[in-house]
Amino acid sequence: MKIKLEENKIMKFSQKGIMTQRIKIVTVLFIVIICFSCKNNHVVNIQDNSNLPISYHASNVRKYYEKIKIVINKDSIKVIDTDDGNTICFGKIIEQKTTFTKYFHSAKTGEEKKNKFNDEYSLSIKDSSLLIIKNEYPNNSVKPCEFPLDEFVLIDNALLFYDDGYQLFLSEKEAKSKGLSTKIGSSESHGGLVILPFDNEELHLQNSTKNFPRPNKKKYSEISALIKLKYNEHEIDDIIQLKNELEFETYVFYVVGDSSYSSLINVKEGEIISEIEISYNVPSRNIEETFYINKNLEITIFELNNNTKESREIEKFQIKSNGVIEEIYSKSKNVDATDAQAPN
Repeated sequence: MKIKLEENKIMKFSQKGIMTQRIKIVTVLFIVIICFSCKNNHVVNIQDNSNLPISYHASNVRKYYEKIKIVINKDSIKVIDTDDGNTICFGKIIEQKTTFTKYFHSAKTGEEKKNKFNDEYSLSIKDSSLLIIKNEYPNNSVKPCEFPLDEFVLIDNALLFYDDGYQLFLSEKEAKSKGLSTKIGSSESHGGLVILPFDNEELHLQNSTKNFPRPNKKKYSEISALIKLKYNEHEIDDIIQLKNELEFETYVFYVVGDSSYSSLINVKEGEIISEIEISYNVPSRNIEETFYINKNLEITIFELNNNTKESREIEKFQIKSNGVIEEIYSKSKNVDATDAQAPN
């Protein structure tokens, strides 16, 4: 009887050891699978990218696309004409993680495309992951991105879309390392002046005016003092001067605080001869204002919905040759839900 009990103990101990070994094997296999998955799916969601917004510049494209720049933000995309700074299209986006095999419908074609991208575009794609960026539909933007600018393939520092072959765009950092031009019309300078057209949204995407030319220190101080005296402002956050080829000077200044605004002023012989507020924003609002000034000194003010990324023109003005600012048209502004008051 004692011998039988000992045999039972040995069997139970042996079974427990086998189960422990099995658990260890399963655990190791699980870790291997996870690591393999991580290795082959290193593409990070755009929302997780702390370097946003990212600008992509033409590298290997048809001539038609040489002068465009693509800016990707957390949940939106914008295509800009680098010659004049005009916005070609913009809209909300959705992301889809996939692989070369799935996207090109077979392992063979996927491998061929990967090798083609590496050989023709000097990329160094090693794994099989990629990220697809699509315009979200329905797209109610006033300037929606339509084919072929409605779907992009994002791989590391490269952005591609298809139109009679794949058109390659590189991130700004990568483009600069290859000596490609990353300038746009609104950021070119002439003696501290901003060359028109000027797109305030482009400045907003860069989060600063540091990439835009400024007046020299003396001129900046003079204009800042003039603005503070006129508007009783204690601090001016930034000033830029627009090149206008006329007998007066045109400036845009920015004041940032609990509520932020920007105004355009025309100055002649040390005096402000005309002025207009061209944007006003409160951080808690869903709707903000932005503006665009074309080569003919025509000012267009937009309302931009931060939730839907939709925009609409609300006002348009013309700076005349004598410095007078003349209204072309004005539409009613949206009332944001955070601003609306309950009825009495």
